[in-house]
Amino acid sequence: MMHKRYTKEQCTAAEAQRLAQEIAFGPVVFQVSRLM
Repeated sequence: MMHKRYTKEQCTAAEAQRLAQEIAFGPVVFQVSRLM
């Protein structure tokens, strides 16, 4: 039996986009801060 965990939106589209950008650019920010 599948749980209905993902049937309801947990955050708005803007929040989801911001979180996706954090995931995408996190390694870049880490590498730049490591080089400084």
